[in-house]
Amino acid sequence: MSSVDLKAPSSTAAVRTDRFSYVFFCRGDNRLGYLQGDLLSKARTSKQDPFQYYAKSIITEDSVTVENHRESTQITALSYKDGGGNTQVRVYFVDSNGKLAEICTQETAKGLPPWSWGSLSEGGGKAVTPKSMVSSTVSTGTNGRLSVFYQLEEGGRLRVAQVTTGTTAWNDYDVNNIWDA
Repeated sequence: MSSVDLKAPSSTAAVRTDRFSYVFFCRGDNRLGYLQGDLLSKARTSKQDPFQYYAKSIITEDSVTVENHRESTQITALSYKDGGGNTQVRVYFVDSNGKLAEICTQETAKGLPPWSWGSLSEGGGKAVTPKSMVSSTVSTGTNGRLSVFYQLEEGGRLRVAQVTTGTTAWNDYDVNNIWDA
């Protein structure tokens, strides 16, 4: 058994950067957290439990624990290199107020420093159904784009919020006819 207590995660999302791998999770008590480590390289050289190489952290912003909505089980994460070559990490989820939220940080040599709310969360965020599915993707290069998919109401039409990397102006669109394909 692993020595890492995940408190019965209801959802996980993973990203890998040049330095580390991260497994983000939504705990049973609605707090968001992550494991940070390099499971692949250390597991190859050790016969011990590979999860011992992951450090466990709870995501906080300005010393306040970040929580998802009590009815939500969705979390998604992505990482990308910005124009300056810095690795950016973003986590998207439905927050405790029922808003689509973005928490972000820039990776350092030691891992992930303090988190801050992203531009998607500014101005109160976007009201969504607490049970909204949440998914994200990033395209890189010139005019790279972050895309976050979500629903306004349960069983409702899929929408996408998009922003060009390095900017803060998000745009929202309906994803038409996805169920008819």
